[in-house]
Amino acid sequence: LRIALVLGTKPGFSFLEIVVVLLILGLIGSVIIPNLQFRAADYQRKELVQKLGALVRAGWQQALQSQQLHRVWFDLKTKIVRLERVIEPRGEGQKPRYEPVNVAYATTQFTLPDAITIKQFFIQSSDALNQPGIKVESVWFYIVPEGLVQEVIINALDGNDIDPQGQAHQFSLIVNPFTAQLSLYESFSKI
Repeated sequence: LRIALVLGTKPGFSFLEIVVVLLILGLIGSVIIPNLQFRAADYQRKELVQKLGALVRAGWQQALQSQQLHRVWFDLKTKIVRLERVIEPRGEGQKPRYEPVNVAYATTQFTLPDAITIKQFFIQSSDALNQPGIKVESVWFYIVPEGLVQEVIINALDGNDIDPQGQAHQFSLIVNPFTAQLSLYESFSKI
């Protein structure tokens, strides 16, 4: 302040300096905002891959450690995906029961985004979702205690990612039966 008084200038920014700063911010914004919008279209799809991959991997580890059968269960009505442990029946003729698995280091239940629509759910080469004359409300696949996962291909649509023709983006999730790794493919996969 003392220097400004000695030199005879007023403290603050000139109009030209403010205009230059606003111009720079405008240029940065024009580059960043379109990139953020492009990423937003596939954000839920990538988040689904991350969550489902972690859930399958946690189930694989739990099946190996506990030597119990586990399943990844999809409730198509409520869009909930959950890892469950199979409880063997105590009496003869009783069906097995299932209980949710809780793991401290991983999410074992999540909700599918509304924009994601599962169209086909292949388990061991058979589409469990599209059975003639049957309305399927839930599907699941098993993780066996020996560390193997059933062969699974999930073909789905992402309603947040629309192409120029107005079609939802198709993608596939494929579970590797030997490593319990989940892979994302940017089109429908076939058996």
